[in-house]
Amino acid sequence: AELRQYFRNLCSDDTPMVRRAAASKLGEFAKVLELEHVKSEIIPMFSNLASDEQDSVRLLAVEACVSIAQLLPQEELEGLVMPTLRQAAEDKSWRVRYMVADKFTELQRAVGPEITKTDLVGAFQSLMKDCEAEVRAAASHKVKEFCENLSPDCREAVIMGQILPCIKELVSDANQHVKSALASVIMGLSPILGKDNTVEHLLPLFLAQLKDECPEVRLNIISNLDCVNEVIGIRQLSQSLLPAIVELAEDAKWRVRLAIIEYMPLLAGQLGVEFFDEKLNSLCMAWLVDHVYAIREAATSNLRKLVERFGHTWAQGTIVPKVLAMAADPNYLHRMTTLFCINVLSEVCGQEVTTQQMLPTVLRMAADAVANVRFNVAKSLQRIGPILDSGTLQTEVKPVLEKLTQDQDVDVKYFAQEALTAAQAQARLAAPEKMKTSIKLVDEQMNWCDSALEFLLEQTDVLVVGALGLQGTGKSTVLSLLAGNQPEEDPRSFVFRPQPPELRERGGAQTGGIDLFVTQERVLFLDTQPILSPAHLDHLINNDRKLPPEFALPHAYVETQSLQIAAFLFTVCHVVLLVQDWFTDLGLYRFLQTAEMVKPPTPSPSHDSSGAGAEEPSEYYPHLVFVQTRAPPECFSPRRLGQMQRVLGRLMAHSRLKYRGSLSMRELLPTPPGAPPGAPPAPPEPEVNLFLLPPLEEEPEEALPRAGGGGALFPALPPFRGRGALGGLLARLRGRVLAAARSQLSHSLLTERN
Repeated sequence: AELRQYFRNLCSDDTPMVRRAAASKLGEFAKVLELEHVKSEIIPMFSNLASDEQDSVRLLAVEACVSIAQLLPQEELEGLVMPTLRQAAEDKSWRVRYMVADKFTELQRAVGPEITKTDLVGAFQSLMKDCEAEVRAAASHKVKEFCENLSPDCREAVIMGQILPCIKELVSDANQHVKSALASVIMGLSPILGKDNTVEHLLPLFLAQLKDECPEVRLNIISNLDCVNEVIGIRQLSQSLLPAIVELAEDAKWRVRLAIIEYMPLLAGQLGVEFFDEKLNSLCMAWLVDHVYAIREAATSNLRKLVERFGHTWAQGTIVPKVLAMAADPNYLHRMTTLFCINVLSEVCGQEVTTQQMLPTVLRMAADAVANVRFNVAKSLQRIGPILDSGTLQTEVKPVLEKLTQDQDVDVKYFAQEALTAAQAQARLAAPEKMKTSIKLVDEQMNWCDSALEFLLEQTDVLVVGALGLQGTGKSTVLSLLAGNQPEEDPRSFVFRPQPPELRERGGAQTGGIDLFVTQERVLFLDTQPILSPAHLDHLINNDRKLPPEFALPHAYVETQSLQIAAFLFTVCHVVLLVQDWFTDLGLYRFLQTAEMVKPPTPSPSHDSSGAGAEEPSEYYPHLVFVQTRAPPECFSPRRLGQMQRVLGRLMAHSRLKYRGSLSMRELLPTPPGAPPGAPPAPPEPEVNLFLLPPLEEEPEEALPRAGGGGALFPALPPFRGRGALGGLLARLRGRVLAAARSQLSHSLLTERN
């Protein structure tokens, strides 16, 4: 009672700011009170606040109305709430009416279908006809949801008789925000009204909005065509809306044509690849030969977006042949458009299509009679050079560029020499020498080392494998063995130098920064300094190294540096190995989750070629493999491995890293004793990527654990210990890691260098 009295006093305070604060919490306060107190005390407060002299107080009372209406019995709403709500819907302040419109569907659900039919339909009509554009826009946003919430027995009659006339007025509203708000939801009325009403009443409105001068209105209509397509079918849609789209696409005003081009990828996604090929493909090709350069340029970019949506296989059979046919066009401007299209299509179609279909056309055009075409050939060869392999560049591209450098036209000579120089500077015309040991890619101060660039190519067919691990876990050794070294070799000859015994004894770390090793098969191995390394922390403290100004303590700097390295690997690697020499380091898994959060966003390429919708590309994350070194023999059993995988699965449950897949070792283990012959262990689906490696050093037979009675604890298991077992397991791990898909890391085409 005392709290209620305090709140009552706040609601009637002399200061408007206090009353506003009280009004904003009235609904929440009502939810924790008994129903009798809501009726006897909250309702009077609500009525007073809804009649306050300050409109900023009255509009907050509208929010409270939703919560209060949800608490009261249906039969008491008419007497306790509706008078105040009617008053708010007709308030003299547009801000209050705006709040009513904004909360209208919530109020509608709270008061129920009967009161909606008798009271709210009329109020909604008034809001759609309000004199203030902001109120009309808010009401327009709620049209679809309001109609969906109507009682089924009266829904169609109410929409057709009372709502649709208001919608027709809003379609031609003077304010573009109102029209845009309506266009964003009006297509959703089609499933509600059905096919016949859509064709008769809604399609004329859609056509009017499709021709609206406001680009946002047109965009909202095109963005939601799929709603209408599902109701009336693609045939009816093509007969009604498509002629209007074609008419706009062929409009005499080039700016109108330009606007439709910009919407074409979205429209193609709504209608699908088959409909696009049948009705719109020829339109897109016609834009490529438009007499206005801005249209031709936009049409070129449009082709790239279409290929990104429908896939390079579609482009190879549909778009590319038509583009290449333009190379023989009598108009040199159209021949140049062919080159511009090849420049953008090569980036999304990839190396195979570019080499086999596009490159021969570009090379033939080097003999064109028009100098403008010839120097654009040189520019195109420079543009598509990074996509081609070194052999093609050496045997096909280089001779043509050298010939163009002798051209009579000064511009042709200039651009040809520029393309040739750029290719040579990037070392694209000769393969890099075979690496014998790793080199520094990033130094201890996190600075990039340019010396690594001479071993990297401008090609996209590359696999990047990185390793993370705490100090002394054998990270560099594992990575060296995956890169081609053998367990029996001298560790000093490994491509990533492991921690020597003397350094291990004094607690030092071997690797600093990030080291790089590149195989002839274009596999890039990245070895990193130990994460959260005590050796690096000790070096900072004892050598009195100056920290960056943003770090007050050395351990904060070491932790941040470790997170930067991990986030970098999560961004550029296809596979990341987490090497650990014991299993339950919870701090390490917390570190992984933190690094995942600080990873910069990298949208992954969209592989959707169905044209089913306009989905945003998802973010890229690499495969994560847990590698436990020095695993004891008892871990090499299906049961123990399964337990470890389940623990990892729970720890990583919320991670977006690809920690499940085909990189586990479960099928390498034998069937457990007592299992039916030939019955494989039942793994979780899919398995956590966990791989166990035994110690590199040989262990004496006596060191193995024994069961009671002198028998071996795991008599059916192979001797997973020593160099022999390690070599076999590493060969399996190497095969699986190197078989990982060399997918694109981003929606834009990346090469080894960038």
